[in-house]
Amino acid sequence: MKRPAALSAVLVLASLLAALLSPWGRPEIARAESGVALRADGAMLLVQNTALDSWLYSVDRSFTVTDVYRESAWGEARTGITQAAAGADGVYFIRRVADPARMRFDRWELVRLDESLKNPTVLYRGNASNLPAPN
Repeated sequence: MKRPAALSAVLVLASLLAALLSPWGRPEIARAESGVALRADGAMLLVQNTALDSWLYSVDRSFTVTDVYRESAWGEARTGITQAAAGADGVYFIRRVADPARMRFDRWELVRLDESLKNPTVLYRGNASNLPAPN
């Protein structure tokens, strides 16, 4: 019995996502979060936050995975990337920031990432009172 092409694509995508979110070969995941956004060309942006790093991946229609951006959570007050979106001039995301002394979500930054340079630019900073708290 032949499987429909759409079902095969869904199975491949599910196994790809499982491989990306798998803890093997990565640091131990104390608190993992993930999210998905779509690009205009049909590719997906995948967000993954672990205890050590925040990652942005791109997955195109042929299921090729590209590491778009990674930032370390150590030594910084950052707690993760959320709400990624692709624009014509780069990738935009919200970076949550914590106060290490108080161990809580404190403020946020709107960031634009130039993918060719892997260079993030903070466009706006705000405090936690005007942004929903993470799950």
